[in-house]
Amino acid sequence: MGEADAAGAARAPGAPRTNMIEIEIKAWLDDFDGARRALEAMGAVALGEVVKRDLYYGPERKDAREIDLRKDPVFRLRSEGDAWLVTAKRREMEDGVETNEEVEFAVSNAAAFREFAQRIGFRPFVVKRKKALRYEVGRAIVELSRVDPLGDFVEIEVLLDDGASPDERAAAEREVRGLLARIGVPESRVEPRLYVDMIRKLGTGRPR
Repeated sequence: MGEADAAGAARAPGAPRTNMIEIEIKAWLDDFDGARRALEAMGAVALGEVVKRDLYYGPERKDAREIDLRKDPVFRLRSEGDAWLVTAKRREMEDGVETNEEVEFAVSNAAAFREFAQRIGFRPFVVKRKKALRYEVGRAIVELSRVDPLGDFVEIEVLLDDGASPDERAAAEREVRGLLARIGVPESRVEPRLYVDMIRKLGTGRPR
């Protein structure tokens, strides 16, 4: 997700970041309007609506159905507003909380980058589309998202410097879980699977 800097202040949409640790939890959202009201009641700062189109690239030599986002070299090309961002993540999942070490940078010419990616042996294997309402709660960013064709989700993220200690990471994990509870979403609705894997399982999301 990711629209905050290491100190927790909101980034402008499409602003890149590098060498960060992302602590994130996502869950199915059964009551979109109820979650929005809960955020407003706690004084969350509304940051507006964003629309994201993510194109995931994997090794050309590998069957698209067999690409593993946690093991294979994969990167994402995101369109958000007028910006294009490339992101690569090293992922870990524990008890529904995802920890990502990520590097991200902006590109000014998406068509040239797509050509470059294909020339070095990568091809797009799935596309994800998401529309979200974004909020800032302290240093956390919360998105109430509609992911096509999966449904509604809440995503809560805290960004840390890449040198963050285990105690700082643990505190961020407690923070995102606490916010999930305050929004009114039970732990039973936490979704550990990646959006991309769920989209592929439905047989949708093929790039055109």
